[in-house]
Amino acid sequence: MYKYQHIQTENIDLVKDFLLELGSGAESFRYFDKRPVETVLKHVLAVVLTDETNKPIAYGHLDREGENLWLGIAVAEKAQGLGLGKKVMEYLIKYAQNKKEKSIALTVDKNNLRAIKLYEHYNFVRVLEKETHYQYQYQVP
Repeated sequence: MYKYQHIQTENIDLVKDFLLELGSGAESFRYFDKRPVETVLKHVLAVVLTDETNKPIAYGHLDREGENLWLGIAVAEKAQGLGLGKKVMEYLIKYAQNKKEKSIALTVDKNNLRAIKLYEHYNFVRVLEKETHYQYQYQVP
């Protein structure tokens, strides 16, 4: 059974543990390359999805920057293909709906086809193309 754990000071180590489990996903999920893990404590929401042994297997966040609400999501390498990206995506979208948010933005590497497919499945629309990545926007219903 999976469990969502909202990240706070007392369980910040779950994010650190998740990053150790990320594996090849670290190539495309570089959010923490330039930020300390503690940054998540200032996010609108940061969650880690854990398995039945309380091991972190997926991560997601909503972070406000100016007028934009940014979404970040990652699944540990060994847990990919189990539908966990969808679970975290649905959790974040529902949270944004409950908070009456208007839209969610994200960026994704052009070569991350699995993530692009996930975002487009949830009706994220490509609004910008850069050399290495796309920016997507989602209108919260």
